[in-house]
Order: sequence, then C-alpha cells, then structure tokens
Amino acid sequence: MKRIKTQLRKLNEIPLNVRVVIGYFFCSLVQRGVSVLATPIFTRLMTTEEYGNYNIFYSWFEIFGVFVSLRIFYGCYSQGIVKFEADKERFTASLQGLSFSLVAVWLILVRLFERPLVLLTKLSPVHLYLMLILIWTSGVFSYWSTYQRTQMRVRALIILTIVAAFFKQAAGILAVMGMEDRVTGRILSWALVEVILFSGLFISQVWRGKSFFHGKYWKYAICFATPLIPHYLSQTILASSDRIMIERMAGSDAAGIYSLGYMISLGMQIVNTALIHTLEPTVYRKIRDGKAQELRSLGILSMEVVAAVDLLLIAVAPELVRLFAPEAYSEAVDIIAPVTISVFIMYMYTLFAEFEFYYEKKWTITLTTSLAAILNIVLNAVCIPRFGWKAAAYTTLISYLCYTFLHYRMMCRICRQEIKVKPVYPLADVLGLTVLALAMALVLHLLYPWFWARLSLLLAAALLLFLKREAILRKGKELFSRK
Repeated sequence: MKRIKTQLRKLNEIPLNVRVVIGYFFCSLVQRGVSVLATPIFTRLMTTEEYGNYNIFYSWFEIFGVFVSLRIFYGCYSQGIVKFEADKERFTASLQGLSFSLVAVWLILVRLFERPLVLLTKLSPVHLYLMLILIWTSGVFSYWSTYQRTQMRVRALIILTIVAAFFKQAAGILAVMGMEDRVTGRILSWALVEVILFSGLFISQVWRGKSFFHGKYWKYAICFATPLIPHYLSQTILASSDRIMIERMAGSDAAGIYSLGYMISLGMQIVNTALIHTLEPTVYRKIRDGKAQELRSLGILSMEVVAAVDLLLIAVAPELVRLFAPEAYSEAVDIIAPVTISVFIMYMYTLFAEFEFYYEKKWTITLTTSLAAILNIVLNAVCIPRFGWKAAAYTTLISYLCYTFLHYRMMCRICRQEIKVKPVYPLADVLGLTVLALAMALVLHLLYPWFWARLSLLLAAALLLFLKREAILRKGKELFSRK
C-alpha cells in the first residue's frame, strides 16, 4: 500500500501539461487501437469488395462532412475558444446549435435531391441519411473533446473514448455477422452507438451555455469557416480521392486492398493526433503572447517522434498485413511505406498551418491546399490507368510534399511580416528530417523480403534510444513543462 501511495504521489508531481499529453495520447491509442484490433475480424467477415464499399462510404462521409458541417469544430472552434475564453460556455453552445442547424438543412436538401446524389455517389438513400447523422455526432464529440483539452481535463475524455471505441467495434462486428447487407450493418451500428453516447454531450453543452443561437458567434463561425471550405474539401480529397478513383478505375476489390494498406499506414497517426490536439492551444497562446520562438524545440522534437514511430510501422508492414487480413489482401504491403511517410508529412503541415489559422490567412490556406488537391487528382488520373492502383500511394506522397512545402513558405512569410522573427522552424531542420525519413523508408521497403535485417535495424534503434533515454526524457519534460 505504501508503495502504491508513493507511485501516486510521483504521478501527481508530474507537470499538468505532461499528464495531459499522456492522457490524450492514451485516448488516441484506444480509439485507433480498438479499431485496428477489430480489422482482422472485419477483413475476414467481409469480402474485399464489401470492405472496399465500406471505405468508399467513409470517403464520401469525409467529403460531405466539409459541406454539411463547414468543419467549424476544427480550426474555427480551437481558435475561438482561446479568443473568446471569457465566454467559452456560450460560444461552445452556440456553435453546437449552428452545427445541428446545418445538418437539419442538409437533411431537407438530401430529401429534395436524393436521386442525383445516389447517382453521383453510388450510395443508397439509407447510407446518405446515416451519413448526415454521423456528421452531426462526430461534430458533437469534436466540440466536447476539444473543450476538455483546453480545460486540461482528461478523466472523462478517457472514459468516454474507451466506451465509444469498444461499443462501436463490438456493435459493428455483431451487425456484420447478423445482417445480410454487411456494409449497411456496419454503418448503421456505428451511427446508433454514436447517437446513444454523444447526444447527451450536445444537450449538456447547450444547457450549460444557455444558448442555441448567438448572432455574433454564428457570424464569426460562418465567416471564418466558409472561405475555408475549398481548403477542407481539398484536404479531404487528398486523403480520400484515391479510394474513390481506384474504385472507379480498378474496381471495388482493388479499393478494398488499398483501403487496408491505407488503414494500416494511418495506424501511427495516433501520435500525430495526440500531439496536435495537445499542442494546439499552446501554439495559439505562444503566438498570442509573442513567444512563438519557444515553439521551435518543441515542434522539432515532436516531428522526430512522429518520424520515428512512422518508420517503426514501415519496418513491420509485411507482418502487419499478414496479421490483419487473409492472403487476398497481401498486395496492400506495397503501399504502406509511401502512405506512412505521407502521414509524417501531414504532421509537419499541421505545425506550419497553425500560424496561418491564427492570423486567419484563409485565402492562402485555401489556395495552397486546392493546388495540392488538384495535383493529386491529375496525378491519379494519369498514373492509376498507366501504372495500376498502387501508383495512388506515390501520387499521395508527392502531393503532400508539395502541400507541406507551400504551407511552410507561408509560415515563413507570417513569421517575417506578422511576428517579426526568423522562421520558427528552420528550413535546414525540416528538410534534413524529411530527407532522412524518406531514405529510411526506402531502405526498409527494400528490406521487406529479409525479416532479420529489419529486426536488426529495429534493435539497433531501440538500443540507441535506451542509451539516450535520460537526455530524451529530460528534454521532453523541460519542453512540455513550459507555460
């Protein structure tokens, strides 16, 4: 008992910022981990065509989500809750009301234009209506979880994350096993669980904020988010268009195999999500307080962490594919290296774009992202028919490299013109880390036939980290403890 009390006392001595990082990382780990653990079950219960069709639905869900929700619960809310901190309860409640109203309007529009939408997406009417429900529930949870992060609250978020992650996957497995239409079963179970678990969050936040409509905040959100629609749409196209174009050009089977490789590649995005969600309020406050240069060490360290975990995933890709799916999905291993490096590049983009969001450079954000999305579509249209569906992974990587470079240039301009400092993240550091990650990914990809060679590299890296553990922990604690 005494030992337990001693350990608890040591935990309480850890700075709050560090405990919050650990807590949010755990939440992301649970969300992604439960989904990943359920994947081998779904790939064996569903055919490659059914698995592909489900992922096509998810791609359309992401695209429609931009138009329906305006992605208000992203940058707009994250920045607004800092800007309107003195009235954060009412601000949150009014944005929840705005998102609910937008979904209600779209329910009417889908009913009026149901047939054209079915022809466009190749989804059934039931899938379209379930999609709108899911757009609303995902927004509700995003508002609530962002609020918890900004208030440095972890416990409730961890509990709800665990419950939601478990029941969504468990209900999905039961529905796929019990329904003849497996794709609809999985989508329906997902929607039911989120409605049951998240509706209370909506009611609670609206009740506490005593507001559903607030003209000032609705106007702020709409004016902030509307110019960013092309940006969010382009961002979604970068992430989702591959599967849709593969389905149209190579069939649902190929889309299903690609989707599995894509899902595995996003496995380590839990680190990205945890770090970004935790650092976002700190980034905005540092910029606001004129301390942007203090972000350099923290940002570079976080890039190194993301690169390391992404390379770890690439190193064990062949074993992961065999674990998660039957032989029919074996070709998925060929796309994991380029897509996983794209995840690392995406993380760097997010760090750079925080400066654009803070200074509300909406049109430059939109322009750069739109150019990258157009490039991705053009490259897919040219390369998929000529080189096969695997080419989509490399077009994605090329597009994200261009995308991140453009946003880096914009961050440099903001640092010079708005903050009056040198670029927070030096080009030499960013470029050097990018080249190293690309080179290591290529080496690991070439070593896929030789398991022991890859294992030796991993052991060498683990030994190096162990020898440097005290310096790494000391640096991390120092950085995350800064106010």
